[in-house]
Amino acid sequence: MQTALYTLLARLATIERNVKRTDVLVEFASAPPGQLNPIAKQLRRTIRRDGQAAIQPNLDGSLLLICAAFEQYTSDAIIAFAGQLPTQVPHYVDLPDSIRSANERLTGEALTMTRRFPEFTRQRFVRNLTGCFDDDVPYILNGEAIALNEHNLTSGELKTLLERLAIKDVWDRLHHTPALK
Repeated sequence: MQTALYTLLARLATIERNVKRTDVLVEFASAPPGQLNPIAKQLRRTIRRDGQAAIQPNLDGSLLLICAAFEQYTSDAIIAFAGQLPTQVPHYVDLPDSIRSANERLTGEALTMTRRFPEFTRQRFVRNLTGCFDDDVPYILNGEAIALNEHNLTSGELKTLLERLAIKDVWDRLHHTPALK
């Protein structure tokens, strides 16, 4: 999240310039018919001055970068949590069903993703997964597999990701946290 905020702060001038462009387009779209001409002239001047990018005020990708940074942070947090579980629950069979199921099912899914995971990573996934069923060695969860997500990170999708780690009713718990009230 810190990375996302730094990205936003570093690009504030660009964002502000693009928001001004957005204001011109919003004014143009909402103007009564009699007032379109002066606004259209102002819009044409903006386009000529700033180029074609003025037509597509996309905040210069800053919003996309913030969302991507949040998704990366979420993935990193899930991977870190999965990495810490063996120190908390030493035996794989003692993990909640949702964690074991996610580890096994999503490791299988990750093994089919040859573009996303290189060969050596997929080989590590197989070693880790087989190690989960061998009591003689400490198990290692495939956090990257557990964190797999191909959808936009909505609150429902975030809930699904957290439930893979047996974290349920996260929104209810957060709602009752005194610091967030």
